[in-house]
Amino acid sequence: MFNALQRKDNTIIYAGGSFGTGKSFILNNYAISELDKGKISKIVYVPNNSYTENTIDIGALPGELLEKITG
Repeated sequence: MFNALQRKDNTIIYAGGSFGTGKSFILNNYAISELDKGKISKIVYVPNNSYTENTIDIGALPGELLEKITG
């Protein structure tokens, strides 16, 4: 994830993994750091749909992981 964050040609980074491994913590802190340095002008945070009522977990959708995240 750190290497992906350093590559400026990455416009979207998907960080998958187990709950509680620090993905959100690392990404949020990196974004705030870049904002403080003036390298970015805004942060767009898209939370997991588990916070939204009446949604289907991505694991329940048909297809492989890449198909699920690319829509």
